[in-house]
Order: sequence, then structure tokens, then C-alpha cells
Amino acid sequence: MDIQQFIDQVISIARKKGFRIETNRDGLTQIDFGNKKLHARHLRAMFPAILEDGVAISIIIEKVAPGRPCTFKPMKEIIAEIKNPKRVATGIEVCEGAT
Repeated sequence: MDIQQFIDQVISIARKKGFRIETNRDGLTQIDFGNKKLHARHLRAMFPAILEDGVAISIIIEKVAPGRPCTFKPMKEIIAEIKNPKRVATGIEVCEGAT
């Protein structure tokens, strides 16, 4: 898997899970996880480390996009689905009240 395939898969799975996909003012595709967002440049910076076995996904996200704890759980689920495509996606959780 290359970087663009990774980004495309993350966006596709996020959309399937019901998260809104937008284009930000810089023209980057981004996932809206409620009040916090991750865009394609964030995803690019996480690759390939975020796919390694045993990696702490929350630490990788925090290094690349600090202050977005609402993204940790959904990104863990998205990465798990990429690594194991047979896994069935469940509902979404939106981070309410985050600033």
C-alpha cells in the first residue's frame, strides 16, 4: 500500500462509518470527527507508522495533530479495518463539546 492508497482507504472507511468528509480552505480532504478534524496532510504524516503492529495510534496522532483526542478511537477502528478488512464496521461516536 502506498501513501495515496492509505489516504483513500481511511477516507472511504470514515465515510462508510458516517463521518462527514469535507474539503478545507487549503483544498485538503478532511474527516470531521465531530469538533475535531484530520486532513490528508495529517494522514500522510502518519503513514506508514500508524499501520505497524503494536503501535500506539493515539501517540502518532498527537505528534502529527496535537489536541485531537476525539479522533483516537475512530482512527483506531479505521486502522483496524484497514489491517483486517473482514471486520464489520459499527456505529460512529461523535466528540461533543470538544474545543
